[in-house]
Amino acid sequence: KRNSSFIWVSQSFDALSFFLNIKKINRIEAFDVSHTSGNQVSASCVVLNREGLDKKNYRLMNIKTEVNNDYLALSEAIKRRLKNLEKSKLNLPEVILLDGGKGQLNVVLKDLDEKLIKKIIFLSISKGPNRKEKYDFLHFNKKSFELKKLKNISKLIQLLRNESHRFAIKQHRKRRNRNFLASNLDDIEGI
Repeated sequence: KRNSSFIWVSQSFDALSFFLNIKKINRIEAFDVSHTSGNQVSASCVVLNREGLDKKNYRLMNIKTEVNNDYLALSEAIKRRLKNLEKSKLNLPEVILLDGGKGQLNVVLKDLDEKLIKKIIFLSISKGPNRKEKYDFLHFNKKSFELKKLKNISKLIQLLRNESHRFAIKQHRKRRNRNFLASNLDDIEGI
């Protein structure tokens, strides 16, 4: 059953397809990372299809490299996700959105297999001046676009960014709280 509150999503998918000059978009995946100074690094992958948010296909990843480097963390998360999709013989998304600027996008593209880069369009979104959402920039194909000028797709892009951000922070807080409550006494048998 189609979620009526997300009818605008299908229209935004069409507008984004036109903007990116591709035939049709059926699925977009968005990624973000969250950590505290490189500790408990968590990454999120949220999925949006033409019917709306596809929460059963959301994924959380604990990043193995515990460093304060969003570029490497995003790259690891995307590589792991795409590898799992291919291994499971599932369709790749037509578009992947990263929460981050041109730097994150360039590192991810440099780190991925050339075949995947040809199959998927990669975008990134960054905050504008004073980190105000209304001045966000969309980065694509070595160009930057003011999101507010892309009226038919700005709501879609911001939904994806905000949802991936929320989901990454939720996982990171869980890990941080679990670690905070841990004690060396937990390792002593009988206590």
